[in-house]
Amino acid sequence: MSSTKPDIHLVGPGEPDVTAAVGSETPAGTTDPACQVVDSSPGASTEAESPAPATSEDEAPPGKKPGRLISFVRSSQTSGFATSLLTHAALLVIFALLTLPILPDHELLTVFSVVTEKLPEELEQIEMPPQEFTTSESTKAILDNPTPMSAEPTPSTAFAASTEALAIVEAPSEMQLKPTIGDIDIGQLSAALPSGFVGQGRVVVDNYDQAFDKLTQEILEMLEESKVLVIWVFDQSGSMKDDQQVIRDRLEQVYAELGLNEITGGGNLMTAITSYGKEFAVHTQRPTDKLEKIRAAIDEIPIDISGEEMMCRAVGHSIQHHADFVRHGQRRTALVLVTDESGNREDNESYLEQVIHTATSSGTRIYSLGREAVFGCPFAHIRWEHPQTYVIHYIPIDRGPESAYVEQLQTEGFHRRYDSHPSGYGPYEQSRMARETGAIFFLLPSVELDVVALDKRRYRLDLMREYRPDLRRRDVAMAEIGKSQLRTGLTQIIYDMNPYNEKAAEIIVMRDRFSKNLQEFIKQVNTEQAKITIYLDYLDRMGTALEEIWGLRKQETIPRWQANADLMRAQLLAYKIRLYEYGAYLEYFMNNPQYVSPTKDPNLHLIDWRIVRRQEMITGEVTAKYLEQAKELFQTVIDKHPDTPWAARAEKEMGSGFGIHLYPYYRRIPTGTGTSPLIPVPKL
Repeated sequence: MSSTKPDIHLVGPGEPDVTAAVGSETPAGTTDPACQVVDSSPGASTEAESPAPATSEDEAPPGKKPGRLISFVRSSQTSGFATSLLTHAALLVIFALLTLPILPDHELLTVFSVVTEKLPEELEQIEMPPQEFTTSESTKAILDNPTPMSAEPTPSTAFAASTEALAIVEAPSEMQLKPTIGDIDIGQLSAALPSGFVGQGRVVVDNYDQAFDKLTQEILEMLEESKVLVIWVFDQSGSMKDDQQVIRDRLEQVYAELGLNEITGGGNLMTAITSYGKEFAVHTQRPTDKLEKIRAAIDEIPIDISGEEMMCRAVGHSIQHHADFVRHGQRRTALVLVTDESGNREDNESYLEQVIHTATSSGTRIYSLGREAVFGCPFAHIRWEHPQTYVIHYIPIDRGPESAYVEQLQTEGFHRRYDSHPSGYGPYEQSRMARETGAIFFLLPSVELDVVALDKRRYRLDLMREYRPDLRRRDVAMAEIGKSQLRTGLTQIIYDMNPYNEKAAEIIVMRDRFSKNLQEFIKQVNTEQAKITIYLDYLDRMGTALEEIWGLRKQETIPRWQANADLMRAQLLAYKIRLYEYGAYLEYFMNNPQYVSPTKDPNLHLIDWRIVRRQEMITGEVTAKYLEQAKELFQTVIDKHPDTPWAARAEKEMGSGFGIHLYPYYRRIPTGTGTSPLIPVPKL
């Protein structure tokens, strides 16, 4: 490093000592040690100087307006924006553009994380380049040729093409897959589900034991009417191995309980095992009632490393593969889907309604043992530390949303959401399959230790009933959104503030890691200052557009959409306040740089600066009135929608603070070059 470009670090009020524990939590209300200064130029001491007096709001002049920032208070002549929004977006944009991007298999991107409970980590990455909200072919088809609301979807031959990728394990010749689901003679299968027979979109359980107790009762009730085939469909993800073992061991008790009833004997209850990842596999040569064969079949389920979960297709194939067995034995089918993800988006959109049609026509109930969907977001993220580089990666997994389309902002104000905020419901596809086939979605507690920003709170079903998501078909949900100007406007704002869109990201994704080199730091700050001016105006336009249609909030009768509107209104103002504070703080620090040691024991090296939130602010005189208004809006969400994800989200926004500060980040650096090839980042 050149001697003319010293390393820099900032330690702001409210920050713990990194030498105590890198990555430790920051207790609420704590005060950071004072900034430390070390000249890293040749010949200078590498020991940190004695702590200076703690930085306070008096020392960082409150209310000082950064020179490069647009004024926080300005008029917004955007009345035409909302009018145009409501006139042109109702069908073309609202319905088509709200689906979220598919995860590609390549191209790692750096993820910048803003957190409060946990200190930021080095180079969190995910395998997801920035993209637009895209529209799948199936969604376009619905838009171009909408299905009449009374019509049932017809299985299409498109399902047949996917059979080429199947891996059938020990499948006998007499049980070959049919070319298409449509080739099954539905009339020859066992009785279809009664018209209007609706299952439960969510049953909360504390563990597999509770789920199995209820599932056992469900199977016994089916056995009272006819013979039954139970098909277990397992997700091949590596994260599911523990769940598979639990189920394998628990099956013995389940079948022992079922065996107490004479109606389960004589082949009345048979079991089949299938699994899926990118491909589909059948693990039982024939359906069996032998426990040892069932357990052996579960043991042979492979781990799929593709990161793809073709869930809906696998459910359809499982029903199709056993159609002859079900027909010849005049059986009913209980299919039990075991997964911790919501499945591939394109696969879900293409095959969900076909699978439901096939299941209901054949009398198949689709139960799910799954995880809670992330609130208004398609992804959760797993924290993974690379064993060779010590770099932290955030690996995305499909886990949501709970509704047919995203109904929450996908940004935290500075970047994409990486939280795992609970929604209170299962993923839309699994909940819908269970509901439409008269089955149950069992919402299991999350046992994962490495989920980023995991919140384990539970919501009471009785209090959440009014806020339940619309589990009707996607085209019906689309039509409902289109009937309301308020819902249309909210949805358009979500799309316009889409951090997965490359062009939008250039404006709304802010840097939260800065170089330790002073000159490079200044360049980076200058770039962000220029973006802030544009982003503030952007947030102004979004807020004004929402205010212009806010009168329609009184006409909204659905509590879920009332809560959506209330939360977004508060968030738009909060993000504007934080952004202004961000610019002011960066400029203040750029003009008053501070220096710390480039190393810390044991083997910790200065990497860069990290932005984190705090309660203290330096723009009090400018933002005080708006800060009070934002807090009132968040409190309104809490008061009007208590004990819901919306209230929890509002509490989180206020609890994390509106202030910003920089933090010196240290981590280990590998010693030696090594000869082992670099381990690839896993795909879950």
